[in-house]
Amino acid sequence: SVVSGGVPRQNEAQWDDVNARIIGSMSGKTVEALVRDVRELQGYLTSAVHGIPDPCYAVFIRLNRTGSLINERFQMMAGYWQGHVEELKRSI
Repeated sequence: SVVSGGVPRQNEAQWDDVNARIIGSMSGKTVEALVRDVRELQGYLTSAVHGIPDPCYAVFIRLNRTGSLINERFQMMAGYWQGHVEELKRSI
């Protein structure tokens, strides 16, 4: 949000609570609808990446004041999604 001129977002909720709300909002969706949602999110992410002037900016600051660079967040996100892909493959 800051790169696009907005104010920093602050999330004080626990990640497990956030994830549970997101999962609840997806309950009952078809696989096709979930695929469309993921493609839409990928489009948002791609647009955001192209708007980042320097991938070495601190983009994520935790409540304990430690931060992560954009590159580090991308690596974390890629690993997170790869884990989900592997989980899906095992379930087929």
